[in-house]
Amino acid sequence: MVVIGPPGVVVIEPRDERGEVLCYDDHWYRKQKYGVGRRFHGQSPSQRARWNASRVRGDISVERGPIPVEAVVVFTAAHIADVSSSSVPAFEGLPAIVDRLVGIPRELARLAV
Repeated sequence: MVVIGPPGVVVIEPRDERGEVLCYDDHWYRKQKYGVGRRFHGQSPSQRARWNASRVRGDISVERGPIPVEAVVVFTAAHIADVSSSSVPAFEGLPAIVDRLVGIPRELARLAV
């Protein structure tokens, strides 16, 4: 999913896993009662988001140079545990990503500091 708005261009990798999820070096797992559980099937959500962002970046580059494109993962039903080693930001639930998308553009935020 590609969103263009106040924060810029954001490529979202939506995920509908349930339960608690965690990430170790871009390998995603569903947490079980007694520790790390089953690894996600298929490509890593964070790696897929980065790859898709790279494709979008290439598709929309202009004469002035490349346009920044952010990659994120959004879990619509899961609780996020430890995702500090994910290569892209991860958000829990639709309200969290909506807050991010309607936030102040990065360029304006830098000027305000």
